[in-house]
Amino acid sequence: MLSVSVKWQKELLKAVEVDTSQPPYVFKCQLYDLTGVPPERQKIMVKGGLLKDEDDWSTVGLKQGQKLMMMGTADEVVKAPEKGPVFMEDLPVEEQVVSLVYNSCCPGKYGSEVALPHINRISMDLPILLLTHGYKFANCYYSKKRDWLMLRNYVTNLPLKRQFPRIYALSTNKWGMISEFGEYEDEVWVWNIQLRRMLCDWELDQWIAFMSLIDKSSLSRCVDDFLGWSGKGDGIFSVKSCRLSLQDRSEGSFVWKKWVWDGLAPPRVQTLIWQICHQKVAVRVELKRRGLQISDVLCPMCHDQDETVAHLFLTCPIASELWSKFLRLWNISTVMPQDPSSILCSWSNLRNNSLIWRFIPAVIFWSIWKARNEVVFENGICDSTVLFFITRFRLAKWFLAKYPGVRILTDLLVGDPTRADLLPSNSSSKKISCWTPPPSDMFKLNVDGAVTGDGMQGGIGGVLRDSGSCTLANFSSAVGPGPPILSELKAIKKGLLFFFSSDLANKGRLILESDNKYAVDWILKRSPSPTIFSELVEEIGVLVSTKGVVLRWVSRSCNMEADRLAKQGIG
Repeated sequence: MLSVSVKWQKELLKAVEVDTSQPPYVFKCQLYDLTGVPPERQKIMVKGGLLKDEDDWSTVGLKQGQKLMMMGTADEVVKAPEKGPVFMEDLPVEEQVVSLVYNSCCPGKYGSEVALPHINRISMDLPILLLTHGYKFANCYYSKKRDWLMLRNYVTNLPLKRQFPRIYALSTNKWGMISEFGEYEDEVWVWNIQLRRMLCDWELDQWIAFMSLIDKSSLSRCVDDFLGWSGKGDGIFSVKSCRLSLQDRSEGSFVWKKWVWDGLAPPRVQTLIWQICHQKVAVRVELKRRGLQISDVLCPMCHDQDETVAHLFLTCPIASELWSKFLRLWNISTVMPQDPSSILCSWSNLRNNSLIWRFIPAVIFWSIWKARNEVVFENGICDSTVLFFITRFRLAKWFLAKYPGVRILTDLLVGDPTRADLLPSNSSSKKISCWTPPPSDMFKLNVDGAVTGDGMQGGIGGVLRDSGSCTLANFSSAVGPGPPILSELKAIKKGLLFFFSSDLANKGRLILESDNKYAVDWILKRSPSPTIFSELVEEIGVLVSTKGVVLRWVSRSCNMEADRLAKQGIG
C-alpha cells in the first residue's frame, strides 16, 4: 500500500492510498469518488508516461509520496427542469402546430437540414422562422404573425431578408403580420411596405426587384390559410411521401430500389448488400480501422491479401471462381467490375430476359459471407465445389419462393439453373381497370378534384351516368386555392348535393366513386382525418350515411371523365 498525492486542475489531493495488489482501474475508481471524473476520462501521468488500465504496478515504478498529475473533466450535474412537463393536448392550437412542424424540420443526423419539401402555403398561425430549414418552397408563405421578409423566392430559395438586405434594414416593421404590409382596394390586395427614409439611387434597383417579386403573390379575403404538401402522396404528407420526395433528389445514378431493395432476397440479405455497397461490412480491415486490435488482417479464405470488402466478395480466388462458374453456366464471358455497386448496376444487362439471373448477385454475396463466417468462427474449411453447390441450392430455393407458380423440381433447378429460362412465362400484361355501369336501379356519379402545381387554383368536376352508360348530367367549376385533398372533398360534397337536388334522387340509389383513397377512407371512418378537414369530412359522412350512398374508391383509369371535368374547372 502506497500513499501518493494527485494534482488535478487547481486542486492537490494528498495522501491518496494506492493498493498495488489491485489493477490501476481500481485506483481510477478511487479518484472518481474524489473528483467526479469517470475512469474512462482520466489521463494520469506517471514519470512522463500515461497510466493504462492493463499496466502492472511493478513495471510502473510508483514510489511512496510521489506526485501524480491527472487530467480530465467531471460530468456536469443534471439540473432539475425549471418547468414541469406539458402535454401536447394542453398547449394552445398555435403551439401544437408549431411543435409538430418544428419536429419535422429538425437538423438531420449529419448536419443537413431535412424538412418538408414542396410546401405550397403555410398556415398563418405558423412562425415562418421555423420553416426556413426547408428547401424548394413555393413562391411565398402568408403569415399573420411573423416576418414578411421570410417569404421565399422559389427560384433562389432564399429568404427575402437575405435576398434584399437593404430593404429589410430600412423597413419600419420587421416583425409584423402580413395584414400590416398592405390593404384591400376594391377587393384586390395591394402591398404597402413602409420604409424609414427615402431610398437612395443605388437602392432603387433592389426596391424594384423586391416589389416585382412580391407583386406576383397577393392575398384573398375568401381563402383560408392551409398547410399544403405538393410532394408525392396525393397532397397528404406522410413519412413515406417525404422519403420518396427526398429520394428523387438524392438518388443519383445508383437506383437502390432496383438493385438492392428489389424484394428478390430476404430482408437481412438485402441489408448485407446495402452494407457491401457502402463498404461497411465488418471485414478485418474495416474492423481494424474502427479501432479493434486485430493482428492478422489477411483474408481467411485465401490467406493471401488483406480482407477488404472488394477482395472478399470479388477478387478473392474463391469468390472469383464462384462468379466465373455462374457466368459459364450461361456461356457469358465478361470482365468483372472491381466494386460491388458496379456489378449490381450492370448485372441485369447481361441477361435481360432471365428471371433467375437477377437473383445471382444476392445469392453469391450471401453465400460468400456465410462461408467466410464459418471459417472464422467455426474453424471450417471452404471447399469451392461445396460452395458452388450450396449457392445453386440457395438460388433455386429463393427463386421458387419468389415464383411459387413455377412448376419445376428443385433438384432439376439446382442441377441446372438455366432451366428456369426455358419455362413458359406466366406473367400476363397488367389488366387495365375501366369504368363499369351501375345496376339497373342505381345511378353512378364519378367525381374528382384537381389543382395547379402551386396549389393556387383548383377545380372540381363530376359526371352522372345510368346503367346504360348514358351521361345524364355533369358539372365543372373552380374552387380556389388549396391542397389536392381539399379539392377532392369539395368535389364529393358538390356531387352529393348535385344529385340529391335533382329529380333522379327519387328514382334510384347513388353510387359515388372517387379516385382519392384518403378521402374515401376518412368519410367511411376507416382512418382518422386531419383536424383541418374534420368538419368537412363529418358533413360529407352524414350525407353518405343518411342518404344510403354507396361510396367507393376507384383507380384513376376508371375516373378519366371526372378528371377531365375537374381540370376544365380550373380554367
